[in-house]
Parts: sequence; structure tokens; C-alpha cells
Amino acid sequence: MELFQPNALVRYRDSDEWAELGEFLKKWVRSRVTREQLDFLSKLQKQRGITDEVPLDMWRSAASARISELLRA
Repeated sequence: MELFQPNALVRYRDSDEWAELGEFLKKWVRSRVTREQLDFLSKLQKQRGITDEVPLDMWRSAASARISELLRA
């Protein structure tokens, strides 16, 4: 019987490193586009005959700018 052995070693981090990682992830999540923005932007584009896909990894600021641009048009 063969035992399962992981290929990567686990590196333990101290609490300061976890705190820094946690802060980075919070900021990253807050800056990403929301589902509501994606849905609204997709609907606006569809209404105006734009067939381009809306990237799921778009920044909130970019989505807001695009929405504003389409609403002014």
C-alpha cells in the first residue's frame, strides 16, 4: 500500500505575515467589480448592441467609468 505524500512543503507564517496577507486580500476584494455592477454593465452593453464580454476580473473603478460612459451616450 502506497502512502500519499504531498509534493510541496508547508511553510508556517507568523501572525504578522497572516495579518499582512489578510489586509492585502481585503483591499483586493473591495477593489474588484461587484456582481451587481457586472450585471448592470452587461445589460447596458446589450441594450446598446455591444457584444464585447465584460471581464470578470475588472476593477470597480473601471466598471463604474464604463457604466457612466454608456449612460451618457
